[in-house]
Amino acid sequence: MHKTPYVCTVRASSQQREKFSAQCKVADIPDKMVILDVRTQWNSTFDMLVRARELKEECLVEIELILKSFSKATKQICAETYPTIAYVIPYYNILLSRLEDFQDSPGCCKEGKEAASNAIRKLLEYYDKTDTSIYTISLVLDPRLKIQYMKDQKWDKRWIESARKKMLEIYKGKYAPIEINNINNEYDSSDEDLITHISKR
Repeated sequence: MHKTPYVCTVRASSQQREKFSAQCKVADIPDKMVILDVRTQWNSTFDMLVRARELKEECLVEIELILKSFSKATKQICAETYPTIAYVIPYYNILLSRLEDFQDSPGCCKEGKEAASNAIRKLLEYYDKTDTSIYTISLVLDPRLKIQYMKDQKWDKRWIESARKKMLEIYKGKYAPIEINNINNEYDSSDEDLITHISKR
């Protein structure tokens, strides 16, 4: 777990939770329990910050805005009722674009800029790993995306052509119809032996 001593203390016992609840009432803020940031649970940092803001921690608003996009992305990518692999590359682009816009915004605080910079660096590290056939083909085959998505996003023409060639190579190598020549279509009466045998029973 990330080190959040205050949150851990409040959640440590029923007595601490009761004290926290009483303090909320005195401060006239929502009586809601703080949320723990758990390293192994996606979006728990976002959930923790949302709750903190509800408890009047206004300084966390900017960081919450950064994580909101990540929360939406992970929830959609992790959906179980429909294919999501075609969304991987588009979501990387969305997240990178929003982080860059946030980083360049005049009102972004120093901490926010640093958080955005770290997030961009980490995203680019993983984005490089999407340069494989499975992600490219999934994107091209999705009727909502296809090659047109790459053009709309102003991808380098070399990347678009590379994706097209990769798609054609796999199609021709594994899925294209096989041409069969010199098929002998002459009738052979022995072909009916089994049928004749069955019909005479």
